[in-house]
Amino acid sequence: MTSEAKPSVRKCGPCTVCCNGWLRIKVRRATISPGKPCPHSGCKGCDIYEFRPEVCVKFKCAWLKDPRSIPIWMRPDKAKVIVRYITWGTEVPVLAAIPVGTKIPKKAIKFLQSASTQYGIPLVMFERFKENGGYKPIMSVTAYGPPGMEKVFEQIREQIKQIEYMGPM
Repeated sequence: MTSEAKPSVRKCGPCTVCCNGWLRIKVRRATISPGKPCPHSGCKGCDIYEFRPEVCVKFKCAWLKDPRSIPIWMRPDKAKVIVRYITWGTEVPVLAAIPVGTKIPKKAIKFLQSASTQYGIPLVMFERFKENGGYKPIMSVTAYGPPGMEKVFEQIREQIKQIEYMGPM
C-alpha cells in the first residue's frame, strides 16, 4: 500500500459514494454530509462533472489510488466503506476507513486489518450513529496497527475528527 501518487487504471464507474453524502464537503453552495448527498449527483452521475469544483477533481479514494493493493471488491459502493490515505505530518501514511452508512462491514474490516499488518500502516476506522432519523456529527473512532504505531496515533489524535473531509490534507 502506498500514498504516493501513481497513475490509476481504475475509474469510478457507477460508484458515486463520495458524492452521496458519506464525506463532508462543500460543493458550490451545498453542504454535503451524511444523509445529505450532493444535489448534483444523480442516477447518471454528476450533473456538473465538466465544471465540478477542485475538491471533487482532486479526491481519490484508496481504491482508485492504489489498484495493486486494494482489491476490486473494495470499491466503496460494493464494500460499503471509503478508504483514504492521509498524512498529517506523520512519518507514515494512515489508512482512514469511513463507513457508507453506520458501520464498516466485517469483511472490509478484516481486509483492512490484514493490510495494516502486512504493509505496516496504521488504520483508523470510524462508526456513525443515527439519532432522530439523521446522523450524529460525532463518530466513534477505532485505531488499529502493527506494533510501534503508538507515536503515529498520538500525532493524529488532535486532528482525527478532520479525517472525513475530502479536501487535501
